[in-house]
Amino acid sequence: MRLFISGIAGCGKTTFARWLSDAQGYIRCPSGEEPVPGTFFGEIEAAIASERSVVIDWGFLSYAFDYVDHLIALGFEFWWCDGDRQAAARVFYERVGHPASNEDHDVYMRSVVEHWDWYEARMADRRLDVIGPGPTFMSVEDRWAVISSHPRTADS
Repeated sequence: MRLFISGIAGCGKTTFARWLSDAQGYIRCPSGEEPVPGTFFGEIEAAIASERSVVIDWGFLSYAFDYVDHLIALGFEFWWCDGDRQAAARVFYERVGHPASNEDHDVYMRSVVEHWDWYEARMADRRLDVIGPGPTFMSVEDRWAVISSHPRTADS
């Protein structure tokens, strides 16, 4: 199975992808905290070549739309994680040691809003509201239950 997990900043994309790697045996791309320019796409190609289940967790900007469409054409199911955007921003801003800056967050979220039609067209009915006020999070197990039981994902 090939999953592409994207969504708003601070909603737990990486936490979920790490859980898929640890609990379900997925190869996770990127293997580190954030994609490394110059190696990330090669990492994805190597994961695909392994013929194992692969999960990509990546909050990307519009420059990558063509590559994302390429990954979807290769059979990656695009899932969008969303929810209470103020709670997610608070989580993001309060993270310690994360390589992305608060400015990176703001640029990314402005891009998401500006290109929302593009994202919405790719997610179709594969959107999960995973963060609520507080913040509260949908558990990784509940995320997996929804994704793995989705008709198209279950067939892949």
